[in-house]
Amino acid sequence: MKLYILEEKQRSICDQFINNKEIDEIFDHDIDNYENSMLRNIESYCNDNTFKSAIFMCGVGHRKSIINKLKEYDNINNCVRW
Repeated sequence: MKLYILEEKQRSICDQFINNKEIDEIFDHDIDNYENSMLRNIESYCNDNTFKSAIFMCGVGHRKSIINKLKEYDNINNCVRW
């Protein structure tokens, strides 16, 4: 929990210094594509392999958005039980 709070504060500080909407949009778009790619790779692996359980590890900076994406992803694909 503390790492998540720290990441949010770090993002806020960066936003104050950069304060450039165009750069923020590009950055957010790139991160979104990267996270979607991670989820597609997991889906692909699940479709091609059999296993009982697994662990998905990602950096704390991706935690919040990955959790939100997984809520939507569950509705689309039942390949993985999160």
